Amino acid sequence: MPESQSRELWRAAMGDVEASPARLLAVDCVAKAYELAGSSRSAPEAFDQYDDYLISNRAGGLVADLARRALGRAVAQGEGKRTFAAEIFAETVSYYAARDLPSVIGGPGRVPIVSDSISLKESFRSIARQAALSRWESSLELAQWPGFVTSVCNALVSRE
Repeated sequence: MPESQSRELWRAAMGDVEASPARLLAVDCVAKAYELAGSSRSAPEAFDQYDDYLISNRAGGLVADLARRALGRAVAQGEGKRTFAAEIFAETVSYYAARDLPSVIGGPGRVPIVSDSISLKESFRSIARQAALSRWESSLELAQWPGFVTSVCNALVSRE
């Protein structure tokens, strides 16, 4: 059941042409965080470099914040780019679930209680991570990042 709900959540997000995840996650600040995830020795170092990048490029906002959280997890876990690739999608689906799930708690045919929504959200995060990990390759370079993002987004809305 979470798989079909996850697909519907991603389909709805992808339906927003201006702010689809495929478009938002392909931006330079996310690609920079991906790069830093592979080269930083510690989370504080990664955060300093990422923040410097954001300031010098006058970048910021929701997507930069999602990337920052994913970057911190990736570097703290010591798995670099691979973990970042999974965590950026987990962070993104967390955002969509936090935005949309409160409206579907408690009614007939809906998520019965808040703790169930938390469990459902974690299922969504796991599905997103797996989709990213199944498409990630160690040879993935910055220039390939937008294609990778599109591939993962397409997988998340299909029955793959």
